[in-house]
Amino acid sequence: MEKQLCCHALLEMLREETDEDHVMKTMNILGRLELDADMQIGRQKLYSAIRQLRDLGEDIVYDKHEKGYYLASRPLTKGEVFMICYAIHASNFITQDQSKILIDHFLWHLNKYDRKEYYDAVFKPNPKKMDNEELMYNIEKALEAIRCGKKMSFDYMHYNREKEFEICNHSPVVIEPRYICYEDGRPYLVVQGGIMPGYMHYRLDRICNARVTEEKCTIPYEQVDAYDYSSNKLFMFAGKMTRVTIRCKKRILDAMIDIFGRDIKLTDLDDDHYQFSVTVSENGIVFLAQQYMDAVTIIEPQEIVDKIKNSIINALKEYGV
Repeated sequence: MEKQLCCHALLEMLREETDEDHVMKTMNILGRLELDADMQIGRQKLYSAIRQLRDLGEDIVYDKHEKGYYLASRPLTKGEVFMICYAIHASNFITQDQSKILIDHFLWHLNKYDRKEYYDAVFKPNPKKMDNEELMYNIEKALEAIRCGKKMSFDYMHYNREKEFEICNHSPVVIEPRYICYEDGRPYLVVQGGIMPGYMHYRLDRICNARVTEEKCTIPYEQVDAYDYSSNKLFMFAGKMTRVTIRCKKRILDAMIDIFGRDIKLTDLDDDHYQFSVTVSENGIVFLAQQYMDAVTIIEPQEIVDKIKNSIINALKEYGV
């Protein structure tokens, strides 16, 4: 037992204090074990603990030039940890408190020097983060319901005039959950059995009072890829799906591929334009056309073209034109 405690204390010390640029000499290790862990051991016990940790797969290296030990590899690299932590920090749907907990979990894999580097780089909180602390609970309940094949009930929130969340439904929403997906920078629960036929989706960060009911799911459904669903729901707008032909200026090709993916089949119309077809939600394609009005033209179907024309006319009226 004493040897196991010694190995644990030693590994934690090397994880916290060392890397290839910061080694610990034998006397420093022995002194810190006595000071921090109240362990008085000799050199031979230390060498034995290092051998045991190496046998367990820990990459402890002795630097002959600096005459000290360091932990050479970790479960996650510094770059991987920083990338994950940056993503958590930038994710508006994760609250400040939940973000701190998650980031601390990942930063634990690094030493104190790398942690300081992260905090020096990310010194400002994200002011756009939401306040719904139930997100992680919602994810757990959704996964439980999907795993057990049971229906799920919850309340759904929108912002009010005071810019605070309030429940907008008069009675609990009861649905059959199918998938969780991440699209347009937000997490969604894809469901069936809602107020509309077929698939629907709800933002997980706007759900509250979630619970798994005892009622089994009854609607048969095909096993489809959640991201096939979300990629067709342009900007996650619900509504009718339709096949549209788009003409875009070549200068915004990066944006079109970011939105629709690399599977789109491009036709070169001239030196300035591409054309391609995709199946998307009608509301989503109207929104896209409004966003890229100077660079995107919807060619067909005519029904969508007419909707966009009407939206432009109404917008001009708002500006007094």
